[in-house]
Amino acid sequence: MQKLTVWLIAAMFALAGGGIFAYKAFVLQFPLEPNVTSESWHIEARLGFNTQRKPVKVQMYLPRFTRDYSIVDENFVSKGFGFNTTTSEVSGNRIARWSKRSASGRELIFYRGVIYQSDAAAHSVDVKPKPVSPLYGSNEFSERMQNDPAFLAMASLIEDVRARSADNETFAEELVQLIAKRPVDSRVQSIRQENPKLKSDQAMAVYILNYADVPARIMHGVQLEDGKRNAPLVAWIEMYQDKSWQRIDDPDNDPQAKYVPWWSGDRAPYELVGGTRATLTVSVKRHLESVLTEAIWSGDDVSKFFYDWSVYSLPIDLQLVFSMLLMIPVGALVIAFLRQVIGIKTFGTFMPVLVAVAFRETQLVWGIVLFITILAIGMFFRGLLNQIRLLMVPRLSAVLTIVVLIIFLLSIATFKMGISAGLSMSLFPIVILAMIIERMSIVWEEYGPREAFMMGLGSLIVAILAYLFMSHDHLAHLIVTFPELLMVIVALNIMLGRYNGYKLFEYLRFRAMKNKVE
Repeated sequence: MQKLTVWLIAAMFALAGGGIFAYKAFVLQFPLEPNVTSESWHIEARLGFNTQRKPVKVQMYLPRFTRDYSIVDENFVSKGFGFNTTTSEVSGNRIARWSKRSASGRELIFYRGVIYQSDAAAHSVDVKPKPVSPLYGSNEFSERMQNDPAFLAMASLIEDVRARSADNETFAEELVQLIAKRPVDSRVQSIRQENPKLKSDQAMAVYILNYADVPARIMHGVQLEDGKRNAPLVAWIEMYQDKSWQRIDDPDNDPQAKYVPWWSGDRAPYELVGGTRATLTVSVKRHLESVLTEAIWSGDDVSKFFYDWSVYSLPIDLQLVFSMLLMIPVGALVIAFLRQVIGIKTFGTFMPVLVAVAFRETQLVWGIVLFITILAIGMFFRGLLNQIRLLMVPRLSAVLTIVVLIIFLLSIATFKMGISAGLSMSLFPIVILAMIIERMSIVWEEYGPREAFMMGLGSLIVAILAYLFMSHDHLAHLIVTFPELLMVIVALNIMLGRYNGYKLFEYLRFRAMKNKVE
């Protein structure tokens, strides 16, 4: 009867998890593959600042709708602030404004936008700028040349670049290269002396292009790079051609990089009145593929419910954390199988899972090297401590301190050697390593070095296998997208818990004894 109850409980977990998974995958069309060409992105901006019981006004630019990207969902969090958004008819910039009569302490304004890439995104705003005056070649420009050395230098630059270009596009590209050239051209220096606000090469290029009747602007935005927690805001130059704005320079010298436009012009991303010590941080994370986003945006209440109760509804920082935490049960299942069915001995039950988590940051090869190095040095110092016969708790505390010192010194040494993997060494589970060193020393004393070495090797092998499963992209995608599969893992653990047959290593050992008797 008890056996039947166990199987019923396991079946209940398996059917519940498997049923929800099947419904989401085959009815709601949640994606089963981790890599699909269409992408959506979460962009978050956090603006924090200090106030001292006086009125506060904040103005911040928002990401723009473009021909390539559409903002399908936006959220604003600002406790106690008045709020509104507008779109400039002149520049096309989207602006959010917050205000508060009396604020004190540290205030936080939070913005999140879900951006979807498409071939024809809606609501794009392509505002052609008004021409500046006087344009190059006009009588007014010629008069200014006689009295203003900056205009004389500009005319020389325009003529020089025009002679080496064929159209507006090549003219703009040649001008950008000439301005960026080092040492700085004397004509550029002359223009900058008369216009101190033109601090960047991009601002200088846009200034000259507009006078040369080539509509241009500075566009600011963020690169779409998955898992970027503190993404920098970058700037590039765009020119108006064929009824659309086209980028003519590469902010990061990466032709394959993708950027979401944020705002145009040479102003800061935000303006703060009544506050101090403002900090703006931007986070970017690639969202699920188009199959899921389209299912959510279709308005299906069931799809929205599963999305609201998924990892992807959390802030990006927590998404990255839980994407790792949800894989720990997978590693635990691997360890349970290796211990209960295969018979591999380890130090500690789930120590290899924590080591496997550290391997995900240090990468496998360097993680193994660092793990063995820390254990070897720790065992040496543990042997020294054993000679002075300390009590257990002070001895463990001393071993823990030694492990921290080892990790600290190895991190500095690897950094000095130019090995970046050593900087992730702090993620190793320090307390677990101290306990491994302690237990390995006890096994060494009671059963000999061979048994201690075999258990240490078993722990390392199990940690490596757990790492391979936990870092598998397809499996990670399934667990994060379909967390109900963890109920199936619970069912597998229940069935493993009822296994009381021979372990593989025991079977091999007993078969050898049988053959010897025969």
